[in-house]
Amino acid sequence: MNRASAAIALLCSAFLAQAAVAQDPAADKGSPQAAAKLAIGYVDFVKVFEAYPRVAEDRKQLGELKKQRTAKLSEEEAQLKKLQMQAELENKGTARRAEKDLEIQGLGRRIEALQEIYQTEIRMALEEMQVAWFEDAQRAIAIVAKERGLAMVFRVFGENGDTVRDKATVFEKRAVWYASEEVDITSSVIKVLQVPLPPVKPESKPAPKEASASKTTDGKSQDSK
Repeated sequence: MNRASAAIALLCSAFLAQAAVAQDPAADKGSPQAAAKLAIGYVDFVKVFEAYPRVAEDRKQLGELKKQRTAKLSEEEAQLKKLQMQAELENKGTARRAEKDLEIQGLGRRIEALQEIYQTEIRMALEEMQVAWFEDAQRAIAIVAKERGLAMVFRVFGENGDTVRDKATVFEKRAVWYASEEVDITSSVIKVLQVPLPPVKPESKPAPKEASASKTTDGKSQDSK
């Protein structure tokens, strides 16, 4: 067991024990009877995102962005080939050939820089989308959990992968090793995400305290004079 799994297991054990004692002070900490009183659910994010309309729309937009950037790079590469062909027509050692070679080097560096810029742009766009997906999923999970009176919701990894490396990665991330279908809330979360989520309520900030009228500008009370 790696450190992440061990930490999750320890946290779950502590939470179960505390919740059980809170519900039944006479129950033994960590006993099966106490743990059974705690309502738990799990969700499969792969299934959730496959059915979430926003994910499909975002992926479409990301695909369009990739298409646009690929087209731009293709134009630059076509220009590079054109310059290379023009350079071949010039005699080596001439000023004209040196100029063409310089243009080729400059355009080559530009293409490399654009490739890095576009890769970063696409990666950041995807990360922003993923954060939004998980935030929406988190809100939907909270809605379902409150409706069902769940105290905790876990994430499950349904597929083990095709290769040994994939399986090892999944096993390392896995926190739930067994869960019955009765506690699967994936379909309920998907249902919540099919309609717009309720707007997020802004956090209420406490009103600033007004300065006491009995205070003078030097911070001393008038009564003390």
